[in-house]
Amino acid sequence: MRAVFGDHELGHPPDQPRTLAEKLNYLLDRIRRDDGRRFTHAQVADAVARSTGRPCDRGYISQLCSGTRDNPTMIVLEALADFFDVSPAFFFDDARSRRIAEQIELAIALQDPDTRALALEMLTRLEPDDVDAAATVIRAIAKRRTSEADNKAPRDPH
Repeated sequence: MRAVFGDHELGHPPDQPRTLAEKLNYLLDRIRRDDGRRFTHAQVADAVARSTGRPCDRGYISQLCSGTRDNPTMIVLEALADFFDVSPAFFFDDARSRRIAEQIELAIALQDPDTRALALEMLTRLEPDDVDAAATVIRAIAKRRTSEADNKAPRDPH
């Protein structure tokens, strides 16, 4: 499943705050291990425990992801931010969360060599109006593909 951190995809109006669980699940969906697999709750808990010097177990991370627990300490949020290599503001400021999510999506897209080559060609060879037109088409295709993939893929229960 391709996770998207956008208003429509999460079913929220633009001015409604995102929950901690949504933000943490977004990071788990998008930030992957070197082998491309998703981090487990146990791996995240181990990293938080190492960073904070305090016990943390996978059950606690599961509760944060499910929304059962939603008020971790600042030190835990900082450890989570450090683990996923994002600013701690990701968890507090919805506008910054959206900007950080856009940066994550861009970084993921640019990992693909064809995408990188296309982006470079667009930036160096096309006029600004042409870039806008191409970007509109690409966004429409990506939105359609994301919708198709979400409808086909079963939801990962963690």
